[in-house]
Amino acid sequence: MPGDAPKAEKFINALTKAQTDTLSKIIEKYVGTGLMSVFKNYVRKLFPNESEEVLDPMIHLMLMGYLIHVNEIHNLVRPKP
Repeated sequence: MPGDAPKAEKFINALTKAQTDTLSKIIEKYVGTGLMSVFKNYVRKLFPNESEEVLDPMIHLMLMGYLIHVNEIHNLVRPKP
């Protein structure tokens, strides 16, 4: 079943506007340090010779993809009308 692109875009926009504290709570609750470590390790294994400057955006993309998926199930952030 494909994802809902308009819903994902609204979610990304809501996260962009969210306060750092809100985003941190969402990451802590739905991702945690264990899964973040998995993302980091996976990206580092794929690109072992890249700098942190290159790896960090890739890790961020994995995190966002995962949060978009979680939002499909849990409606993490409700955009303001």
